[in-house]
Amino acid sequence: MSGFSRDDADHRLADPADARSNCGVGVVMDLDGDGGHWVLSDGLELLENLEHRGTTGAEESTGDGAGVMIQTPHDFFADEVDADLTPGEYAVGSVFLPADDADAREELRRTVETTFAEEGLDVVAWRTVPTDNGDLGQTALDSEPEIIQVFVESTDGLTGDAFDRRLYTARRVLEKHVEETEPAGHERFYVVSLDTDTVVYKGLLKGEQVADYFPDLTDDRVDTTFAMVHARFSTNTLGAWHLAHPYRGIIHNGEFNNGPRLRRVRRRGQTQADHRQPRAVRHRERRQRARTPVARRA
Repeated sequence: MSGFSRDDADHRLADPADARSNCGVGVVMDLDGDGGHWVLSDGLELLENLEHRGTTGAEESTGDGAGVMIQTPHDFFADEVDADLTPGEYAVGSVFLPADDADAREELRRTVETTFAEEGLDVVAWRTVPTDNGDLGQTALDSEPEIIQVFVESTDGLTGDAFDRRLYTARRVLEKHVEETEPAGHERFYVVSLDTDTVVYKGLLKGEQVADYFPDLTDDRVDTTFAMVHARFSTNTLGAWHLAHPYRGIIHNGEFNNGPRLRRVRRRGQTQADHRQPRAVRHRERRQRARTPVARRA
C-alpha cells in the first residue's frame, strides 16, 4: 500500500493508519440450513486465506494457533463410533491429554469417567482423533497432545437446556478437580469443547495446516451448516495448544494493543493528567492556607 493517501481512503478496503494486530476470524454459513461438506471446505479455504492475520514465531512451521468449530456431524460419528448415538441425547467432547505418558492418559480418562458419573453423565464411547503431524514445526511437536473425543449421555435422559447445564457443570467440576489434585499429566489436560451441537478442532497450528493435521475435516461425511474459523495473532503470550481458538463457544480477535494505538492512549492519558495537576495544586494551597493562623496571614 505504498503511496496511499487519505484522499484514496474511499477507494480502498482498509486504511493502513487504522491497522490492528488482530487475529483472523471468519464464518461460512448456509443460511438455508441444509449444510453439507462444502460449508466446511469453504471454511477451511477461508482459514488458509487468513494467514496474513495469524502469525508464527521464529520457527515458520509453527503457528500461534488455528482451528475451526463446526456443527456436530452426527452421521459421521454414527459410522465412526461403536455406540448408539441419538442427536440431542448425546454430547461430544474434545480433550487434550499428554501424548508421552500412557499411564497418565489412562488415569486421566478414568478421572473423566468417574467425575462425569458423579455429575450425572455416562461415558458411552471414546475416540482417538486421527492426526497427521508431518508438517508441524518442532515447537508444536514438542508440546503436541493426544487428542481424544468422549461421547456422553445424561444418566436420567436429560435433553435441551437442562442437558446443556449439566454438561457445563460437569466440565467445570472436572477441570477444578484436575487443577486441585494435580494428577500426573495434569498440566497437559484440557477440555477443548463439550457440547450437544458443536465440536472444535484446534491446535498450535497455522491456518494452512489445520486441514492436513485433522483428516476428519477433509472427510466428505463431515457435514455442517456452519464453519467458524480462527487464526491467532499472539502479542501478549506465547502460542500454546490450548490457547488456540475457537474456544468452547466463541472466537475473538481481541489483540488490539498495537504501537500507534498505545501511543494515542498514552498521549490522551498524559493530557488528562496535565489538566488534573493544576486543580490538585490549588487544593493543596487551600489546605495550607486553612492551617495557617489568621494573625500570620496578616
